[in-house]
Amino acid sequence: MTPEDQMRCERECTRLCNDFIYAIDRRQHDAFMGLFAPDPVLDRAGQIFSGVDGLEVFWTGRPVNRYVRHTCSNIRIDMTGPRTAKGTSCATMFQAAAEPDAKLPLPTSMLLFAEYEDEYALTDAGWKVKSRKIAIVFQP
Repeated sequence: MTPEDQMRCERECTRLCNDFIYAIDRRQHDAFMGLFAPDPVLDRAGQIFSGVDGLEVFWTGRPVNRYVRHTCSNIRIDMTGPRTAKGTSCATMFQAAAEPDAKLPLPTSMLLFAEYEDEYALTDAGWKVKSRKIAIVFQP
């Protein structure tokens, strides 16, 4: 692994972290599904979603009557092999009721802080999320 490989891995996997949150917040299903390697695993606080079908269950289970925004920080990516990497990041989530024609700013009804532990795989389509474990650290 060259320093250039590590830099490319860090850049692309950091983008995956940010794109995960962007796709969820904006309800972009296809963009969300495109972030993952074949046979992905998503663990949301102990609830396991395996494979593409599992990701669909996760996606369709997200509330549609909530306005959600995340911030992502403290992203750290380390290559573990020529085609594998691990990473961690943090996310803060804000949400409010999604009222029709609501004007911004919205009153926040919840604040949550989570840590993500990720495994990445270099596929023919570039770096992808192989697994993501979401642990809730703070919740009101």
